[in-house]
Amino acid sequence: MSSGEIKKITKAKVAVFTCALDISQTETKGTVLIRNADEMLNFTRDEEKHLEKVIDSHYLPLTATYVLTSS
Repeated sequence: MSSGEIKKITKAKVAVFTCALDISQTETKGTVLIRNADEMLNFTRDEEKHLEKVIDSHYLPLTATYVLTSS
């Protein structure tokens, strides 16, 4: 589940963190040249997918169905 407004969750196990959830380094290393809006959207999606993998690998064993963090 990605960020956004959640309307309804039933039988949820919620993990609440009072700190921002971030990774120290993403897969992208160096300079990224973005030429248009589509490239920007693709870059953002790839970064989001990578962060979801990191979250799933760390918090999925907790069986949390929703992770709530501070910004």
